[in-house]
Amino acid sequence: MGTMALFIGRFQPFHRGHLDAVREIEKQILASGGDGEIVFVIGRPVCQGPAGLGRDYRHFWGFEEVKRMIKDSCEEIRTPLHFLLAPDLGVPERYQEYILGLVGKAFPGNRSTRIVFSGNNET
Repeated sequence: MGTMALFIGRFQPFHRGHLDAVREIEKQILASGGDGEIVFVIGRPVCQGPAGLGRDYRHFWGFEEVKRMIKDSCEEIRTPLHFLLAPDLGVPERYQEYILGLVGKAFPGNRSTRIVFSGNNET
C-alpha cells in the first residue's frame, strides 16, 4: 500500500501557500517510490450540516466549491487527489477520533498535527 498524505484544513480559500505544500507533499511521495495519494480533509462547521452547505464569516465557500478550487489549482499534480468532508468539531480529541475513523491511521508531519494525533495536547 502506498503513502497516504493527509492535508487537513478549511481552505478558505485554497491559496499559493497551500499549493506549495501540495507540491512538497508530492515530492515526498515521489521520493518514497511514487505510490501514494493526497487526501484533502476539508473542515466545515457543524452548523452547516453533513453536506457542508451554507456560509458564515469563516467559511464562505462550501465543500464542492473548495474541492473545485483545489482541483483547478492542482492541475500540475500527478499524484491522485481525494477529498473528504469533516465537521469542525472544535475539540482536538474529537477531531482526532473523527479523522482516524475516516482514514484508519495517521503519521503527522508537523508539530501541531503531531500534538493532536499523539493525544498530548500541551502547547
